[in-house]
Amino acid sequence: MLHADLGAMKRDATFLLPLSLGLPGDHFARPLLLNNVGGAYMAAGDRAEAQRHYQAAHDALAGVRDVDPELTCVDENLARLTRDPFAREALVRGAWTRKRAALGDANLATLGALNLYARLTADPARALPLLAQSCEAYATLHPELVESRASCESYRAFLTEQLGDRTGALRIYEAIIALGKVPNDDVLSSYVTLATGSAALLRGDLPGAAHAWQKIAEIDAPSPYWWIRVRAAHAEHGLGTVAHILHNETEAASHFERAIRTYREVAVLNEETEYRVRLDLAQSSLKLAHRR
Repeated sequence: MLHADLGAMKRDATFLLPLSLGLPGDHFARPLLLNNVGGAYMAAGDRAEAQRHYQAAHDALAGVRDVDPELTCVDENLARLTRDPFAREALVRGAWTRKRAALGDANLATLGALNLYARLTADPARALPLLAQSCEAYATLHPELVESRASCESYRAFLTEQLGDRTGALRIYEAIIALGKVPNDDVLSSYVTLATGSAALLRGDLPGAAHAWQKIAEIDAPSPYWWIRVRAAHAEHGLGTVAHILHNETEAASHFERAIRTYREVAVLNEETEYRVRLDLAQSSLKLAHRR
């Protein structure tokens, strides 16, 4: 279905993009069209074409004083593909600032921009306060959005743990678990189960951790969508860590290798810091497994 949609989009773009050049004084339709074409390429895994169209959309807005707030998505999408960390953060920080000015801090679009700003900030120590601000705003202003809260808190717990605060990380994982499992909500269920595994490991409960992570590894790994398979990669790294602690190095290496394959795939597609940090961790873990 995705390939069929991409083919249809290419045919439409061949007609619509030249047509959009004939819109005098337009600062909305053509940039939005370029952005949407970029999004279709991104969904198909074609980073180069996605970036080319996002950049064209960004350039089409150069010098425009009052950009429609809806078009802040252009800079957000371009930021996701911008390798230079300073340029990337400038783009996403600017998108967040414009949304705050136009929509206010409590608006969901503003919160989403803040969350993305945190995720595209290369330094975990600078990203964590931004992420904490985003997570707390979701909990306070939009407590009903449990998936958004679970996603935000999951990365917050990961960063907290990576920065050495295991007690704080455990507290956040427990808060995610407390959100509960909602029937027919596979996304929330995955976040809760992943948090259950992480919390169990921090408590030293290796069987509990392995049991939770095995579920995610089995359920999410076959998905055709990378944003689902990446959850299986988190679980695979966790399973490898458990096997390593138990001195089962062959098994550990197999889990780490599966996690690495997925993280490499995802890291090629976008610049979210989490995937590169997790890739580095998995590669370091694999080296340790091979040394024993």
